[in-house]
Amino acid sequence: MSYVLVTPVRDEEAYIEETLRSVVNQTERPDEWIIVSDGSTDRTDEIIQPYADSHPFINFIRNRDKTPRDFASQVFTIAIGLKQLTNQSSAFIGFLDGDIRLDPTYYQTMLAEFQSDEKLGLAGGALHQKIGDRFVDQKISEDSVAGGVQLFRRACFEAIGGYIPIPKGGFDSVAEVMARMQGWKTKTFSDIPFYHLKTMNSATGSLLYAKWQQGERDYLIGNHALFELFRCAYRASERPYVFSSAIRLAAYAWLWLRRGDRAIPREVVRFKQSEQLGRLRSIFSPRRVRRAGKEG
Repeated sequence: MSYVLVTPVRDEEAYIEETLRSVVNQTERPDEWIIVSDGSTDRTDEIIQPYADSHPFINFIRNRDKTPRDFASQVFTIAIGLKQLTNQSSAFIGFLDGDIRLDPTYYQTMLAEFQSDEKLGLAGGALHQKIGDRFVDQKISEDSVAGGVQLFRRACFEAIGGYIPIPKGGFDSVAEVMARMQGWKTKTFSDIPFYHLKTMNSATGSLLYAKWQQGERDYLIGNHALFELFRCAYRASERPYVFSSAIRLAAYAWLWLRRGDRAIPREVVRFKQSEQLGRLRSIFSPRRVRRAGKEG
Protein backbone atom coordinates (compact mmCIF):
# COMPACT_ATOMS: atom_id res chain seq x y z
CA MET A 1 0.00 0.00 0.00
CA SER A 2 1.37 3.38 -0.99
CA TYR A 3 1.50 6.48 1.17
CA VAL A 4 2.79 10.04 0.93
CA LEU A 5 4.01 12.39 3.66
CA VAL A 6 3.89 16.14 4.19
CA THR A 7 6.10 17.82 6.81
CA PRO A 8 5.87 21.52 7.71
CA VAL A 9 8.99 22.85 9.46
CA ARG A 10 10.20 26.12 10.91
CA ASP A 11 13.50 26.48 12.76
CA GLU A 12 13.95 22.80 13.62
CA GLU A 13 17.74 22.55 13.24
CA ALA A 14 18.05 20.73 16.57
CA TYR A 15 15.69 17.90 15.60
CA ILE A 16 15.04 17.72 11.86
CA GLU A 17 17.94 15.37 11.08
CA GLU A 18 16.52 12.70 13.37
CA THR A 19 13.20 13.00 11.55
CA LEU A 20 14.96 12.77 8.19
CA ARG A 21 16.86 9.66 9.27
CA SER A 22 13.68 8.12 10.64
CA VAL A 23 11.89 8.32 7.29
CA VAL A 24 14.89 7.43 5.13
CA ASN A 25 15.42 4.30 7.28
CA GLN A 26 11.80 3.12 7.12
CA THR A 27 11.34 -0.47 5.97
CA GLU A 28 8.47 0.90 3.87
CA ARG A 29 9.31 4.36 2.58
CA PRO A 30 6.73 6.85 1.31
CA ASP A 31 6.24 7.19 -2.43
CA GLU A 32 6.71 10.91 -1.94
CA TRP A 33 7.68 13.17 0.96
CA ILE A 34 7.07 16.90 0.70
CA ILE A 35 8.98 18.97 3.26
CA VAL A 36 8.03 22.65 3.41
CA SER A 37 10.27 25.06 5.30
CA ASP A 38 8.12 27.97 6.40
CA GLY A 39 10.61 30.83 6.57
CA SER A 40 13.20 29.02 8.70
CA THR A 41 15.99 31.33 9.85
CA ASP A 42 18.32 28.75 11.38
CA ARG A 43 20.15 25.80 9.74
CA THR A 44 16.99 23.79 9.06
CA ASP A 45 17.10 24.27 5.28
CA GLU A 46 20.82 23.55 5.16
CA ILE A 47 20.29 20.22 6.94
CA ILE A 48 17.36 19.14 4.74
CA GLN A 49 18.85 19.94 1.33
CA PRO A 50 21.48 17.13 1.17
CA TYR A 51 18.80 14.55 2.02
CA ALA A 52 16.56 15.88 -0.75
CA ASP A 53 19.48 15.83 -3.18
CA SER A 54 20.31 12.19 -2.46
CA HIS A 55 16.78 10.75 -2.10
CA PRO A 56 14.46 11.25 -5.11
CA PHE A 57 11.30 10.66 -3.07
CA ILE A 58 12.01 13.82 -0.99
CA ASN A 59 10.77 17.12 -2.42
CA PHE A 60 12.05 20.09 -0.41
CA ILE A 61 10.30 23.45 -0.74
CA ARG A 62 11.15 26.81 0.81
CA ASN A 63 8.06 28.89 1.41
CA ARG A 64 9.03 32.55 1.12
CA ASP A 65 5.49 33.89 1.60
CA LYS A 66 4.71 35.38 4.98
CA THR A 67 2.37 33.19 7.00
CA PRO A 68 0.88 34.07 10.40
CA ARG A 69 3.10 33.34 13.39
CA ASP A 70 0.50 31.17 15.08
CA PHE A 71 -0.75 27.58 14.95
CA ALA A 72 -2.80 28.27 11.82
CA SER A 73 0.44 28.78 9.89
CA GLN A 74 1.10 25.05 10.16
CA VAL A 75 -2.15 24.32 8.30
CA PHE A 76 -1.29 26.87 5.59
CA THR A 77 2.16 25.30 5.22
CA ILE A 78 0.63 21.82 4.99
CA ALA A 79 -1.69 23.10 2.24
CA ILE A 80 1.37 24.25 0.27
CA GLY A 81 2.83 20.77 0.60
CA LEU A 82 -0.37 19.06 -0.51
CA LYS A 83 -0.47 21.15 -3.66
CA GLN A 84 3.06 20.01 -4.52
CA LEU A 85 2.23 16.30 -4.37
CA THR A 86 2.62 14.67 -7.75
CA ASN A 87 1.09 11.43 -6.51
CA GLN A 88 -2.60 12.17 -6.09
CA SER A 89 -3.71 8.54 -6.04
CA SER A 90 -1.85 7.16 -3.02
CA ALA A 91 -4.17 5.38 -0.62
CA PHE A 92 -2.80 7.17 2.46
CA ILE A 93 -1.68 10.68 3.37
CA GLY A 94 0.48 11.26 6.42
CA PHE A 95 1.55 14.40 8.27
CA LEU A 96 4.78 14.29 10.19
CA ASP A 97 6.28 17.03 12.36
CA GLY A 98 9.96 17.90 12.05
CA ASP A 99 10.84 16.99 15.63
CA ILE A 100 9.81 13.32 15.66
CA ARG A 101 11.77 10.08 15.81
CA LEU A 102 10.25 6.85 14.49
CA ASP A 103 11.27 3.23 14.71
CA PRO A 104 12.24 1.77 11.29
CA THR A 105 9.10 -0.37 11.03
CA TYR A 106 6.70 2.41 12.07
CA TYR A 107 4.91 2.95 8.75
CA GLN A 108 5.03 -0.68 7.69
CA THR A 109 3.28 -1.65 10.92
CA MET A 110 0.80 1.21 10.70
CA LEU A 111 -0.19 0.36 7.13
CA ALA A 112 -0.78 -3.25 8.17
CA GLU A 113 -3.30 -1.98 10.74
CA PHE A 114 -5.14 -0.05 8.03
CA GLN A 115 -5.16 -3.11 5.82
CA SER A 116 -6.79 -5.18 8.55
CA ASP A 117 -9.64 -2.68 9.12
CA GLU A 118 -11.23 -0.94 6.14
CA LYS A 119 -13.16 1.45 8.42
CA LEU A 120 -9.98 2.80 10.00
CA GLY A 121 -9.70 6.33 8.66
CA LEU A 122 -7.07 7.97 10.89
CA ALA A 123 -4.36 6.39 12.99
CA GLY A 124 -1.08 7.07 14.75
CA GLY A 125 1.34 5.69 17.28
CA ALA A 126 1.69 6.22 21.02
CA LEU A 127 3.26 9.55 21.95
CA HIS A 128 6.40 9.36 24.08
CA GLN A 129 7.27 12.88 25.17
CA LYS A 130 10.80 13.86 26.16
CA ILE A 131 10.72 15.18 29.70
CA GLY A 132 14.12 15.95 31.12
CA ASP A 133 16.45 13.20 29.95
CA ARG A 134 13.85 10.47 29.39
CA PHE A 135 10.82 9.69 27.24
CA VAL A 136 7.46 9.32 28.98
CA ASP A 137 4.40 7.61 27.49
CA GLN A 138 1.64 10.25 27.45
CA LYS A 139 -1.15 7.64 27.44
CA ILE A 140 -3.64 9.60 25.35
CA SER A 141 -7.15 8.32 24.64
CA GLU A 142 -7.28 5.38 22.25
CA ASP A 143 -9.43 7.24 19.72
CA SER A 144 -7.30 10.42 19.86
CA VAL A 145 -4.39 10.61 17.42
CA ALA A 146 -1.41 12.89 18.09
CA GLY A 147 -1.12 15.60 15.45
CA GLY A 148 2.60 15.08 14.89
CA VAL A 149 2.07 11.69 13.22
CA GLN A 150 -1.48 11.64 11.87
CA LEU A 151 -1.87 9.15 9.01
CA PHE A 152 -5.13 9.29 7.05
CA ARG A 153 -6.80 6.98 4.63
CA ARG A 154 -7.10 9.33 1.64
CA ALA A 155 -10.87 8.84 1.43
CA CYS A 156 -11.20 9.93 5.07
CA PHE A 157 -9.05 13.03 4.64
CA GLU A 158 -11.01 14.07 1.57
CA ALA A 159 -14.32 13.43 3.37
CA ILE A 160 -13.50 15.90 6.16
CA GLY A 161 -12.20 18.49 3.70
CA GLY A 162 -8.72 18.64 5.20
CA TYR A 163 -7.52 20.57 8.22
CA ILE A 164 -9.22 23.72 9.54
CA PRO A 165 -6.74 26.54 10.34
CA ILE A 166 -7.20 27.57 13.99
CA PRO A 167 -4.88 30.31 15.35
CA LYS A 168 -4.80 28.82 18.86
CA GLY A 169 -4.18 25.29 17.59
CA GLY A 170 -6.16 22.07 17.84
CA PHE A 171 -6.72 21.47 14.12
CA ASP A 172 -5.52 17.88 14.56
CA SER A 173 -8.05 17.24 17.34
CA VAL A 174 -10.86 18.71 15.25
CA ALA A 175 -9.86 16.50 12.30
CA GLU A 176 -10.31 13.31 14.31
CA VAL A 177 -13.74 14.44 15.51
CA MET A 178 -14.79 15.22 11.94
CA ALA A 179 -13.50 11.81 10.82
CA ARG A 180 -15.72 10.08 13.36
CA MET A 181 -18.63 12.27 12.26
CA GLN A 182 -18.16 10.81 8.80
CA GLY A 183 -18.30 7.26 10.17
CA TRP A 184 -14.57 6.53 10.22
CA LYS A 185 -12.64 4.98 13.09
CA THR A 186 -9.75 6.90 14.65
CA LYS A 187 -7.18 5.07 16.74
CA THR A 188 -3.85 5.36 18.53
CA PHE A 189 -1.94 2.08 18.66
CA SER A 190 -0.29 1.82 22.06
CA ASP A 191 2.20 -0.80 20.84
CA ILE A 192 3.56 1.43 18.03
CA PRO A 193 5.56 4.19 19.73
CA PHE A 194 6.92 7.45 18.39
CA TYR A 195 9.15 9.96 20.17
CA HIS A 196 8.67 13.72 20.40
CA LEU A 197 12.18 15.11 20.69
CA LYS A 198 11.53 18.56 22.14
CA THR A 199 12.06 18.61 25.87
CA MET A 200 9.23 19.83 28.07
CA ASN A 201 10.58 22.07 30.83
CA SER A 202 7.93 22.27 33.53
CA ALA A 203 9.83 24.90 35.52
CA THR A 204 9.59 27.72 33.00
CA GLY A 205 7.04 30.50 32.88
CA SER A 206 6.50 29.74 29.20
CA LEU A 207 4.83 26.48 30.21
CA LEU A 208 2.23 28.37 32.23
CA TYR A 209 1.53 30.60 29.23
CA ALA A 210 1.18 27.46 27.15
CA LYS A 211 -1.41 26.16 29.63
CA TRP A 212 -3.40 29.38 29.23
CA GLN A 213 -3.29 28.94 25.47
CA GLN A 214 -4.44 25.34 25.84
CA GLY A 215 -7.45 26.49 27.83
CA GLU A 216 -8.35 29.01 25.13
CA ARG A 217 -7.88 26.34 22.48
CA ASP A 218 -10.09 23.88 24.37
CA TYR A 219 -12.94 26.39 24.27
CA LEU A 220 -12.40 27.36 20.65
CA ILE A 221 -12.42 23.75 19.43
CA GLY A 222 -15.69 23.01 21.20
CA ASN A 223 -14.96 21.24 24.49
CA HIS A 224 -17.98 20.95 26.78
CA ALA A 225 -17.64 22.84 30.09
CA LEU A 226 -18.22 19.74 32.23
CA PHE A 227 -15.70 17.75 30.23
CA GLU A 228 -13.15 20.56 30.56
CA LEU A 229 -13.66 20.70 34.32
CA PHE A 230 -13.16 16.95 34.64
CA ARG A 231 -10.15 17.00 32.33
CA CYS A 232 -8.40 19.74 34.28
CA ALA A 233 -9.11 18.01 37.59
CA TYR A 234 -7.72 14.76 36.19
CA ARG A 235 -4.52 16.49 35.05
CA ALA A 236 -3.99 18.38 38.31
CA SER A 237 -1.20 15.94 39.18
CA GLU A 238 0.93 17.26 36.30
CA ARG A 239 3.76 19.66 37.15
CA PRO A 240 3.52 22.40 38.21
CA TYR A 241 0.95 20.63 40.37
CA VAL A 242 -2.64 21.98 40.38
CA PHE A 243 -1.49 25.41 39.20
CA SER A 244 -1.16 24.40 35.55
CA SER A 245 -4.65 22.88 35.49
CA ALA A 246 -6.09 25.95 37.25
CA ILE A 247 -4.61 28.23 34.59
CA ARG A 248 -5.95 26.06 31.79
CA LEU A 249 -9.42 26.01 33.33
CA ALA A 250 -9.35 29.78 33.96
CA ALA A 251 -8.56 30.47 30.30
CA TYR A 252 -11.43 28.22 29.19
CA ALA A 253 -13.81 29.86 31.71
CA TRP A 254 -12.82 33.35 30.53
CA LEU A 255 -14.00 32.63 27.00
CA TRP A 256 -16.99 30.57 28.18
CA LEU A 257 -18.29 33.41 30.35
CA ARG A 258 -17.90 35.83 27.45
CA ARG A 259 -19.72 33.37 25.18
CA GLY A 260 -16.92 33.68 22.65
CA ASP A 261 -17.36 32.27 19.17
CA ARG A 262 -16.06 28.79 18.53
CA ALA A 263 -13.49 28.22 15.78
CA ILE A 264 -15.26 25.24 14.21
CA PRO A 265 -18.72 24.61 12.69
CA ARG A 266 -21.64 24.24 15.11
CA GLU A 267 -22.43 20.71 13.98
CA VAL A 268 -18.90 19.65 14.83
CA VAL A 269 -19.21 21.27 18.28
CA ARG A 270 -22.48 19.42 18.89
CA PHE A 271 -21.03 16.08 17.83
CA LYS A 272 -17.88 16.57 19.90
CA GLN A 273 -19.77 17.58 23.03
CA SER A 274 -22.11 14.63 22.62
CA GLU A 275 -19.08 12.33 22.56
CA GLN A 276 -17.58 14.00 25.62
CA LEU A 277 -20.77 13.79 27.66
CA GLY A 278 -21.09 10.14 26.65
CA ARG A 279 -17.62 9.48 28.03
CA LEU A 280 -18.45 11.21 31.29
CA ARG A 281 -21.65 9.16 31.65
CA SER A 282 -19.62 6.02 31.05
CA ILE A 283 -17.05 7.00 33.68
CA PHE A 284 -19.65 7.89 36.30
CA SER A 285 -22.21 5.19 35.51
CA PRO A 286 -23.74 3.64 38.69
CA ARG A 287 -22.41 0.19 37.76
CA ARG A 288 -18.87 1.47 37.33
CA VAL A 289 -19.02 3.48 40.55
CA ARG A 290 -20.29 0.45 42.48
CA ARG A 291 -17.53 -1.72 41.03
CA ALA A 292 -14.91 0.88 41.96
CA GLY A 293 -16.31 0.95 45.49
CA LYS A 294 -16.06 -2.81 45.83
CA GLU A 295 -12.52 -2.85 44.48
CA GLY A 296 -11.53 -0.05 46.87
